[in-house]
Amino acid sequence: TEIGKLLDTNGGCSLPCWWGISPNKTPWPQALHFLNPLLVHVGQGSIQDYSKDGKKHIETNFSVAFEVPAISKQGRIDFGIRDDVIVGMSVFPPVTEYGYQLHELLALLGLPKQVFINAQSSSPISELPPTVLTLDYSDVGVWASYGYIPSTDGKYLVICPKSLKESKTIIDYENLGGRLVLFDTTDDHDRMLSIEEYAEMWGGFTAKKLEEVTDMTTESFYNTFIQPKSETCLKTPAELWP
Repeated sequence: TEIGKLLDTNGGCSLPCWWGISPNKTPWPQALHFLNPLLVHVGQGSIQDYSKDGKKHIETNFSVAFEVPAISKQGRIDFGIRDDVIVGMSVFPPVTEYGYQLHELLALLGLPKQVFINAQSSSPISELPPTVLTLDYSDVGVWASYGYIPSTDGKYLVICPKSLKESKTIIDYENLGGRLVLFDTTDDHDRMLSIEEYAEMWGGFTAKKLEEVTDMTTESFYNTFIQPKSETCLKTPAELWP
């Protein structure tokens, strides 16, 4: 299928380009014309007007859905649009399971600038809330988030990033293969979240730098989890998390 080919080739381009659509370059009407035959739903969000440098700008967003071959799930991409040009995309599982699992993204993009953790040590329900790892590749226009259900070991929360096929604790909603946020690094970012704000928004609670709450550095995280069959787990003191 056409979507199957796109999942295999990414439309012949590299992140932050997705399926041939590049942030700050591809006009929304052109992207929609290309995507329309593949879609089962297109939804428009809010429209905002603002002025900058004496010019009026219009921002809006669209969310599109499509059937993913061979599985009974829909894929989803959210587009941020300014003056009819796509300025950013959020790409959700399950399509990010195809080539963008944690070890695959590390192999593809290399050492992250930094890694954030969001966690909670208690919940009104019996199951621990998810822990979210957010990787900062803002130098190439990518943020990526992966969610896991932690376990406890004495005074520690334990997070074990496993590859998708081997893990039974990865959240079965919007974090299976990771959520990718794609943007143009040459944009002035005046309307974008910081990486800290993004990490907290996606995790739902305070984000802390990996080095501050575990015994790993960004470098050791990279060297460890680039291995697809790594058995290593992250430990973070539960007292650091509400």
